[in-house]
Amino acid sequence: EILRCLVGSEMCIRDRLHNAEEFLSQNRYNEAIAALEEARVRKSSRKKQAEITKQISQVCADRTKKVAELRNEIKNVWNAYFVNGSRQLNYKNIKYVEKKDVLPVIKNVQERIDLLKSITADSDEYANNTQRLQLLKKYFNC
Repeated sequence: EILRCLVGSEMCIRDRLHNAEEFLSQNRYNEAIAALEEARVRKSSRKKQAEITKQISQVCADRTKKVAELRNEIKNVWNAYFVNGSRQLNYKNIKYVEKKDVLPVIKNVQERIDLLKSITADSDEYANNTQRLQLLKKYFNC
């Protein structure tokens, strides 16, 4: 009976570690961290707990890096289409851009905005980015 419980517990920990890997492959950092924290709590060995703590630290660092990368990519789009980081479109520059050329940009930045929100859960940042995206879509009749 005890052996069966121990095996079940190890399988549960293994599943959580596997879930963490799957979450990371989908850029779901917060879920990965939660799965790793659950696995760490269930591990009795200090060595295994330390290994999982190290993994959690790495995931946190990766999340921070991904957030900075997404923000930078979104900022670059806004700099290309808006005046000095404002919500005013840069008509002087965008009048030469064709709709067919901006559609992939709009799709790409929408994906990045959504991913950023899923990682940070920052609703103000999401609203700000979404408002700019809507202005861009409206200008190009998308």
